[in-house]
Amino acid sequence: MEETLSGTQEDKPFGRKFIVFESELLKLFKQCPVCSMACIPSVKQLIGTMVTITCECINGHRQSWNSQPCSGAMPWGNLLCAAGILLTGSNPSRAINFLKQTGIASISIRTYNLMQRLYLVPSVISVWERHQQSLFQELKGKELVLGGDARCDSPGHSAKYGTYHLVELTSRKVVCMELVQVCTNSLTIN
Repeated sequence: MEETLSGTQEDKPFGRKFIVFESELLKLFKQCPVCSMACIPSVKQLIGTMVTITCECINGHRQSWNSQPCSGAMPWGNLLCAAGILLTGSNPSRAINFLKQTGIASISIRTYNLMQRLYLVPSVISVWERHQQSLFQELKGKELVLGGDARCDSPGHSAKYGTYHLVELTSRKVVCMELVQVCTNSLTIN
């Protein structure tokens, strides 16, 4: 189903994103924006999902263009790609392989893991902690009806990890979640 041109997503960071073919993109840089002379554009650099196009006309005017904004040296599209994979619960190897097989420039699995460790997981933890503190303030002084549940990563006695959830049943809000690693003699909370 096609989205109409009037349907913008201004609430999304940096507006809408598009898949653009290299041959069509290079057509936009065949004329110098300063003197209107012919240019020969080329792909100078490819950093994950970001492409840098350079061109120079016969009068020596040079132009360089990035396909997306950056924070320092990090293209925002790379972080958004990693966040999309993580937050949808997708398999990173499959998602990145899909993009590779269709010829769409993407991040590597190594970059995904790095972004997950440095930016995404700390951000999720920070948001959760702020939400949890807000919830604690909301529930402070109230009579609570609590219920809990535990899940293991495998059935039987060989489970290595377990998750525990504590829910305030009246409001139906999760107040606590823990991932627990089973050790030989005790439980270690991560």
